[in-house]
Amino acid sequence: MKKGFLKGMGFMGHATTLMALHKNNVSCSFARQARLDCFRIFSKAVGIKIGSDANVKYAWYGDSLDELMEIVSFGFSGCKNHDDGHESHGVGICLFSANSSIDSFIHNAMSTVVDEHGLRHVLLCKVILGNVEVVPVGSIQSQFNSNQYDTSVNDISDMRRHIIWTSFMNSHIYPNYILSFKYNYMKDPHIYGALKPQLLFPNLVARVSNHLKPSQMCMLVKSYRVYQVAVRTLPP
Repeated sequence: MKKGFLKGMGFMGHATTLMALHKNNVSCSFARQARLDCFRIFSKAVGIKIGSDANVKYAWYGDSLDELMEIVSFGFSGCKNHDDGHESHGVGICLFSANSSIDSFIHNAMSTVVDEHGLRHVLLCKVILGNVEVVPVGSIQSQFNSNQYDTSVNDISDMRRHIIWTSFMNSHIYPNYILSFKYNYMKDPHIYGALKPQLLFPNLVARVSNHLKPSQMCMLVKSYRVYQVAVRTLPP
């Protein structure tokens, strides 16, 4: 899990440290065990409905540690849209695919809330996707358009965002692990002088992440990726 997370952080992985990993312990609570049983029952039901497996995948959900602890302990309490209106793909619980591109992965991770210790926190969940329906950007759709669908997605060919309708948020999402990480500002080249100049950009991303909208963060990261490609193709 650590290797997968750091790989997803891409060019920011050099200064990202996994500080803690906590597994959802179902044995400590009857309610937690009941939610796990519910998830398994719905997995079987969706599989029977679509005539194959339930299409269960891993996905990330980011928020403050307090919010994530509430979700693990009591489940999701409602829709909390982290995106502005132009980035939403329907009204529901939005999770980011664990197999999403580096741009999307960084956008998700660095858009989370920094606590008093400088840590950010993400929740790794198992998600029942079933048959997915594409929902366009800016949609205010809050349920599937047809009973043949179970969840929605931003794009079939590039499934970065999974939207679980609120009526299924505690049956189709199972919170598995809380991962806490830190981006180490002390690896700033201005202090140590050991890193290459192009690694200054990750520090910029970390510093402005709390002041930009998610869509602006995503555009910033994408622009840097374009710059990296352009630099590599320049003649010597």
